[in-house]
Amino acid sequence: FIVINSSTTFSSFLQGIVPTNLASAFEYRISNLLSANNVVLAKRMASASMWMTTISSVLSCAILYLSSNFIVNGVTNDETLQDMLLEIIPYIVLCDPLIAPSTAVSYLNRALAMYKRSAKVELLMTIFVTVPAATISTYVMSYNIEGVTAAAYLGYATMGIVIFYVYYNADWDRAVVKNKKMSGDYDEEISITDTNSYEQER
Repeated sequence: FIVINSSTTFSSFLQGIVPTNLASAFEYRISNLLSANNVVLAKRMASASMWMTTISSVLSCAILYLSSNFIVNGVTNDETLQDMLLEIIPYIVLCDPLIAPSTAVSYLNRALAMYKRSAKVELLMTIFVTVPAATISTYVMSYNIEGVTAAAYLGYATMGIVIFYVYYNADWDRAVVKNKKMSGDYDEEISITDTNSYEQER
């Protein structure tokens, strides 16, 4: 439990402080733009979200790598755990920027009002990929925290493929209607085809 909790601390440092919060901020901004029927700007901000989330993840990983000893000493005083945590830092530094776009797309799917679909994907990937991989790497292959970390990133990578597919096949016009309904600003008399007006103005 201590090992898994320590690993989660690192994930929180990378994905919680800047990248995830940045992606979340874009989510709310894009959903507001969709509620205002501004599809063009929403799409531009969606692209910016992926780039900025990835860049912030790279910077966070650089900070982690440069201050790894200080952070590990703050997480635990146990020398064995410190050695284990220091061993997985290269994995985190390498893998985290690669899954940062998946983090951004996960929030973009929510901005597109695909909450149920996103939740189902994340749940299924956790149950059928992350948990089995962690079980095999820990109990069968006798890895310690490296196995847990590898399983987590394997789950993120698999989930990323699926949520990217969901995102690139999203119906933005339908997302406009859903966001308008959630904001209470939907007029049943307005045709959904009106949401294409911004595309036609370009």
